[in-house]
Amino acid sequence: MGMSTPVHSFEVTTRDLEGLPDARGDSVKLMFESNYGVDVGAVRVILGYQIRATLTSEEAERVVYDLFADPVIERGSVDSPLLDDKSVFPDSPQIVIATGFKPGVTDNPAQAALDGLTTLYPDAGAAGDVATTMTYLFWGVPEDVEEKWLADQLHNPMIERAAIATRIH
Repeated sequence: MGMSTPVHSFEVTTRDLEGLPDARGDSVKLMFESNYGVDVGAVRVILGYQIRATLTSEEAERVVYDLFADPVIERGSVDSPLLDDKSVFPDSPQIVIATGFKPGVTDNPAQAALDGLTTLYPDAGAAGDVATTMTYLFWGVPEDVEEKWLADQLHNPMIERAAIATRIH
């Protein structure tokens, strides 16, 4: 087979700055309040992009801010989970729900990312393999709210899958 093309994982989240809302997280929090009367405390969102492409580590580091993240208001990472970075998330979330498209489903954000990447690096040889994920981090979820119920409100099971993790107490 020869050398296989590596898959790079890019992640982006809003910086936790005074006066800077996490617009994605806030809209999820608001959705739970207005649609279901559930106050989930706080929500932050991590956008993930998994791309099969031949990039040097320098190129990959550049891509995260050239393509995915606004360096002023967002933190980006390459091949290292933001969730593990205590400078980004000092307090572990209570519940983590990751959603992504099922194989074979058209992933428009992924296609846009791939187009951007091949524009920046025509030689990256992006194999057309790209996937996006949305990871929702929750703090202060009421005890009577089931994780699975939260996940069901956050994704369409016909075209997406969800994975749930909870903090071990």
